[in-house]
Amino acid sequence: KILEITKYIRTKCNKPIYLMMTPPDNLDTLRMLYDAGITEVAFNLEVFNRTLAKKYMPGKGYIPLDYYEATFCEAVRLWGNKGAVSSMMIVGLESEESLLRGVEYLSSLGVAPILSLLKPIAGTPLHYLLPPSDKTILYIAHQAQIICQHYNLELGPSCHYCEDNSIKITYPTQQ
Repeated sequence: KILEITKYIRTKCNKPIYLMMTPPDNLDTLRMLYDAGITEVAFNLEVFNRTLAKKYMPGKGYIPLDYYEATFCEAVRLWGNKGAVSSMMIVGLESEESLLRGVEYLSSLGVAPILSLLKPIAGTPLHYLLPPSDKTILYIAHQAQIICQHYNLELGPSCHYCEDNSIKITYPTQQ
C-alpha cells in the first residue's frame, strides 16, 4: 500500500516523503521504497536496552537489534548518512548511559538519532513513571549532540517543524 501511495504522490508532486515504519520483513523492500520516491525513512529503535524494550514495547521490543542493524545499514547504503535515515530514542525509559550507547550505536551506523521525551499520561500503563529532570534532559541532549558531531551527523529531526515533538538544542550560528 505504501508503494502504491508513494507512486501516486510522485505523479502529482515532487515534495519530500518521510516514511516511519518498523524494519520490513524483507530488506529488498527498502530498495522498492527508495525507487518509488521515499526521501527519508525512520525505523524507531526507541529503547536501546533490549530487555527494557521487551518490557515497554512487548511486540516491537522483540525485534532483535541485529535485524535493526541490517535495516539501518541497507537504508544508509540507499539514502546516505546525512540524516535521511533516522531513529527515535525515548528519553526516560532507560538509563542515561544506555540511551547514550544507543545514540552512539545509531550514529556509528550513519543513522541520525532523534530524542523524544517520555511523557507519562494518567490512566496509561506507564503513568507511574516520572519524566527525567531538566538537568538530565539537557545533559543527554548535549551528549547526544557531541556524539552526532563526532560522526558528522546532526541530531534529528531534520524537519524544523518536527522539532516541537523532540529534544533538540539549536545553537546560534557564529557570524
